[in-house]
Amino acid sequence: MNSVRSRIFIGIAVPVLMTLLIFGIALSLPTTDARFIHTPESLLVEPDNNGPAVEVVAFHWPLGYLKAYPELAIDEPDVIETYPELNRLFADIQLLTQALTADVLVVETAAETTTASYRLTVRSRTLSDLPTDFWIQVSAAFVGLLLCTLVWLPGQVTLAKAGFILTGVGYFLLATSAGIYSSRNLFIASDLFQPLSLVNLLGTNLFMGGLSVLLWNYPKALVSVRTSYLLLVLPLLTSQLAVFQVFDELALSVYLPFTCILAIAVFGMVQQFRNNADNPKNRAALRWILLFMTATTIPAVLKLYTDVPQSVMIASFVFVYAGMMIAVTRHQMFDIERWSYKLWGWFLGGMAVLLADVAIASAIGLSQTTTLAVSLAVIGWLYFPVRQMLWRRFFMRRDDQLQDWLTRSLPELLRAHQSADGVTRSTSVINALKAVFSPLSVELQAHDSDLHTLEAGNNTLRLANGKGQAFVLSHPAEGRRTFRESDLRIGELVLALNELVQRSLAARAEGAQEERARIRQDLHDDLGAKLLRLLHRAQPDDRPLVKEAIQDLRTLLQNNATSGSPVSRVLHQWQAEADLRCQDHNIPLTWHSAASDGELSAVAVSQVSMALREALSNAIRYRRGGPVSVTVQEDGDQLQLRITNLCEEGAPERSAGQGMGLRNLQERMQRTGGTADVSCDKTSQGYEWSVILTTPLAVTP
Repeated sequence: MNSVRSRIFIGIAVPVLMTLLIFGIALSLPTTDARFIHTPESLLVEPDNNGPAVEVVAFHWPLGYLKAYPELAIDEPDVIETYPELNRLFADIQLLTQALTADVLVVETAAETTTASYRLTVRSRTLSDLPTDFWIQVSAAFVGLLLCTLVWLPGQVTLAKAGFILTGVGYFLLATSAGIYSSRNLFIASDLFQPLSLVNLLGTNLFMGGLSVLLWNYPKALVSVRTSYLLLVLPLLTSQLAVFQVFDELALSVYLPFTCILAIAVFGMVQQFRNNADNPKNRAALRWILLFMTATTIPAVLKLYTDVPQSVMIASFVFVYAGMMIAVTRHQMFDIERWSYKLWGWFLGGMAVLLADVAIASAIGLSQTTTLAVSLAVIGWLYFPVRQMLWRRFFMRRDDQLQDWLTRSLPELLRAHQSADGVTRSTSVINALKAVFSPLSVELQAHDSDLHTLEAGNNTLRLANGKGQAFVLSHPAEGRRTFRESDLRIGELVLALNELVQRSLAARAEGAQEERARIRQDLHDDLGAKLLRLLHRAQPDDRPLVKEAIQDLRTLLQNNATSGSPVSRVLHQWQAEADLRCQDHNIPLTWHSAASDGELSAVAVSQVSMALREALSNAIRYRRGGPVSVTVQEDGDQLQLRITNLCEEGAPERSAGQGMGLRNLQERMQRTGGTADVSCDKTSQGYEWSVILTTPLAVTP
């Protein structure tokens, strides 16, 4: 029994053999060419199974006589209110069946003012005699039992799984027994009819009992093992009320126990919802079960199926298994191994083809050769194309397509490199994984292995980044499903795409650096040589200006050649330049700066240098007495330069609105990721103009 091969053989053989047994019992019932129909008021018969129906008055045979009544052809005997009436029905049908089998049964009919009587001829049943109601109920029973058997195949049988399997066994018993006696043509032996009625009741109670065990043990065990075993045997105990006919009323022996067991199952469902409020995966599985269970059991309890054929009512219970199968496949109910799904698909697909072929063969009355050709044509031209269309429509994951996850992940990977908001590479990968999988959580954890794995029943996806870390994703699609094998490949592709983005950006930066080196060399060799020639030929009064231009060129080349410069060295250069400019205009300069261990990028050095010159130029232009003051300080990871001087009222505002200098300040500082603020405040000494330049330390825009 522990061998996988033996479990597969039993799991397939038992449903098939049980179904064949049901067909054998159904075909063993006697039948006749006349077809009996019951109405609320009378029993009707179609004498030749094709003509108009006439009312049956009575049956008689050499040793007996029976007045006809509608309940003789009733589909479900459990609707009779008392057991004495039910026993009388079994006895009457037994007498009619014995007379038909002896070929001595005569039926008396009445049509308006005329009466007639004729003898019924017995014959054996064939597959074509089995009505549609029989096929519907047996097919639904087979599907229910097969699904429960396939759940039994892999893994250990827990109490929850045992309850689920018990529902399949009970459903098979209730549906097949009802399929046999409800599709009879009035005649069935009482020693078969009465046991089938009890089997139907037992199957109903087993179905509800198994559902109770399932809902009290899945997803969490809410009762003890002993209580679960009691729920398993409860259907057997309640069925004894009907076996021994403890009460005369069927309402007490049949319907009351069914309602009580249903209440136990519903209460278990409520408790599971309350105990799994913090687990979206479990609640999602419970929702599917609740949806289909409500759609079938509640209408049955409220008798909303009164005008619906019994076969349809019983077959509707298979939707409970549809909800459970969605919970099994999408939310890993029972932790079914992935390999078993392929077995399900193979066997169910083959059975679907077989049933479609049998249905076609039963529907058309042609020769065997013609029937085979027609059925093969319909299967090949209609069934398979429709099945593939439905498979692609409902089961194939559209989000596995390349263009789908690529359009969601690539923008997140590029955003970190297109903005200066400090987004790290790991953050950009996390954002990309969130966009693709929509997990409930994503974490970056230490991880020694380089393998990508699925863990915790496919609820967790671990993607190693090859740097001693791994991205751990939990519950994709916001908990509505679990991870699949294809998600591993998609996660690998997202990480590979991130690596590709990093390499492309690095190659771009390397190319830009090489181009800057070429331009720097051209400036040094060409423009530098010309400035040196101009210095030697210039007049003594013009040489300081030429030297300043040469120094600016050297500073520019140096800033572009390095990746960053210490703040202390840059401040020393800025102070020397500011002193020289103020001395040229006979303006005193006060410079205040503290020692710093920070660093500025080459771009920041270049842009802040030009912004400082512009600020000093404006300070010199609008100065109205007093010194020009420059204060440098660090505020966290920011470097701040404050340039102040006294000015006349309104001068800075007019300049800010009309000139390009102050606008250039803003643009240059924005290139470094910083800001430039200009203000004019009234003080005791007059109006003070202030320019504050702020830039991040060690920033790489």
